[in-house]
Amino acid sequence: PLTEKQEEILYAAREKCDYLEKLCMDLLNFSQVHQKSQSLEPEEIDLIQRIANLITSLQLKVYQKGIFIEVEEPPYLSKLKVNAKQIDVLLSNLFHNAIQYADPGTTIKVNIQEKKKAIRVSVHNQGTPILSEYRKNIFKKYFKAPGQSQESAGLGLYIAQQIVQSLGGK
Repeated sequence: PLTEKQEEILYAAREKCDYLEKLCMDLLNFSQVHQKSQSLEPEEIDLIQRIANLITSLQLKVYQKGIFIEVEEPPYLSKLKVNAKQIDVLLSNLFHNAIQYADPGTTIKVNIQEKKKAIRVSVHNQGTPILSEYRKNIFKKYFKAPGQSQESAGLGLYIAQQIVQSLGGK
């Protein structure tokens, strides 16, 4: 059995490890987005299944923060022919961001729509909003809005945007 102080130290160490893991993944993904020689073999994927798998992998983090994730999806969604790793990185960055800045006890809403051969995925959380004067910068490399956690590299949304653009989206 651990003492209260030992539990506190272990929790703090785990938080730092999570931060370092996210930072390393952001830097790795950042370098891969800019590496032209990497092979990005497209494959047919089921986007809804990929989102479900990601949500499952995030259950502990969601539970610990006391938030919920609600997904609204169409009855049928076309398969995507894309690089699965890129989609996983894109979705992971969006979901991690939403979880990090969601207020405890709130719901993250994910909406998936298909219109005219385009698929739109939106992820909305309830948390402190980013002031309108900073919103134009959220997809810039290393950007962090004032008052946001300084334990972030400021690369997640930049990487997400680069992936979307590489797939011909916006």
